[in-house]
Amino acid sequence: MPPASIIINATGMGKDLPGSPITDRGIFPEKSIAWELNYRGELAFMHQARAQSETRQVRVEDGWLYFLHGWTQVIGQVYHQEIAGDLFNRLAAIAGEIAR
Repeated sequence: MPPASIIINATGMGKDLPGSPITDRGIFPEKSIAWELNYRGELAFMHQARAQSETRQVRVEDGWLYFLHGWTQVIGQVYHQEIAGDLFNRLAAIAGEIAR
């Protein structure tokens, strides 16, 4: 069954600007997906969604994974190396230790 709604933070708030496009009183639709496109910064929107993940059944998608995927695809093309599976997971773990 598809989610009720998909809510995406593509505003830059939480990365380029402080805060979130919604207030802490904002209520996510039940069984929705909250997608935080930012991959660094305070990520307030993602934290707001995670706070409702159990009570409202909100699935939270972290922009960090999508950033890494895009980055590794470009690096893979430059070096003619497929970056997927275990290699991607290892690089993601290293990047997470350094950047997050």
